[in-house]
Amino acid sequence: MTEKHSNPLFLSIPIPVEISTLLERVREIDPQNKHIRWTPAENFHVTLLYVGRVDAALLPGIRTILSEVAKELSSFELSFETFVFIPANAHPKMLWAQFVENDDYNTCSNRICEALKPLIHVESRFEKLIPHILLARIKERATFDQSSLTLPNRKFNLPVTSWGLWESNQSDRGVY
Repeated sequence: MTEKHSNPLFLSIPIPVEISTLLERVREIDPQNKHIRWTPAENFHVTLLYVGRVDAALLPGIRTILSEVAKELSSFELSFETFVFIPANAHPKMLWAQFVENDDYNTCSNRICEALKPLIHVESRFEKLIPHILLARIKERATFDQSSLTLPNRKFNLPVTSWGLWESNQSDRGVY
């Protein structure tokens, strides 16, 4: 029997400090609300592809493939669009910083997925990829004014010049 990696893996775009600092300001809407679990800024990222648990012996091959794919792909930018509650109804479960749909983002995700197929079974779980940063998980029926989600300088671009293999970690504060 093969040994699975201890935690699920995913490929993500890191967020520069200046953008993380800007996004942290969203917490000002209700920083002490016990029903909202804010994502720590150091865990902000845009997921390119969820990989899941893999055989630990395959990790060197996965890293090699990812390095080769990175050489093929050009850098691009994601443009911030809006804050959105998911699902968009009276009882949302998440708060996202959502970016405009982007063909380069989709190409990058799809190319990585195709390159990894000889080693592992991986596929996008969603037909339509929406680049986003998870800002908070909403545990229960949190009450706050959704229209209060504004930033003084709402428009910004996220330069995508690198991405990496990240590991999900379970803690008493949640999964990050």
